[in-house]
Parts: sequence; C-alpha cells; structure tokens
Amino acid sequence: MHDQTYREEILAAYRGEIAGEALFSRLLELQADAATRHVLACMLQLETETKLRLRQVLSRLGLPVAEPESDQQAGRRWADALRASHGGAWPAAFEAQLEDYAQRYERLRDRAQPADGAALDYLAAHERALQRALQALVRAAGQEAADALTVLLHYPPALPPTP
Repeated sequence: MHDQTYREEILAAYRGEIAGEALFSRLLELQADAATRHVLACMLQLETETKLRLRQVLSRLGLPVAEPESDQQAGRRWADALRASHGGAWPAAFEAQLEDYAQRYERLRDRAQPADGAALDYLAAHERALQRALQALVRAAGQEAADALTVLLHYPPALPPTP
C-alpha cells in the first residue's frame, strides 16, 4: 500500500499539470510572436502528455482524475500575473519559479513505486525540460527551446508556416 503522503504528492502533481495546461494556454493566447507561440504550444502539449501519464497512476491508486475548474483558473491567474508583473520578461521570471517543482518531482520520482516509475521519471524530466526551454527563450533561442521540449513529446505541435 502507498503511504498517504505519496498519494497526496501524486495528486498535487496531477493538479499542477492541469494548472500548467491553463497557464500555457493563456500565455499562448497573449503571445504574438510565431516562434514563441510554437514553444508555448510545445509547453502546453508537454503538460498534457505529463497529465495523461499521471492520470494512469491516479487511476491505479484509486485517486480522482477529474480536472477541477479551480486548478484551471489558478493556471490562468498565474499566466496573467506573470505577464502583468514581468511583461516580455515572463520566461525568466517563470523559470526562476520552477526549481522548487523540479526538486519536488525528483524526490517523488526517487520514491516511486515500481508501477509508477515511468510516469514519475517523465514528470521529473518534463520539469527540467521546461526549465531548459525557458532559459533558451530568455536567450531568444526559439528553436533550442522547442527542441528541449519536443524530445519528450509523442505528439509535438507542427511548426508554424514561415511567412
């Protein structure tokens, strides 16, 4: 049997992915630059694919897989706050916030039950990929940012057409 803390951490990670989807969807709505839009679409897809992997773990553990509207609202508010506080510098501000999540997910991965190992490996890897992508966006290296994400994606978004 899994301890209650483990179950709570899995559920919190899942709900974080729900908020992450809403965050990247909202940022995508607000972004005009095609290269950054592509990176944001990759980030959105990464959150979705991570959430789906975690959903399997939750189902196995008998935890709820519903997607609370409150988590989606939290993600949209986070995006709006990033844009309002940092404007075009939001990638650097957001990247600085991710280290705590990356470490938390790595600790969770280290405690993974055998059946959960692949999903929690992916969870930890996805957070580090987001960090690398955001660091590349800060340097205006859009293709490098997209590459940091697409390596993990089963369904990467298509590149936007070049004008």
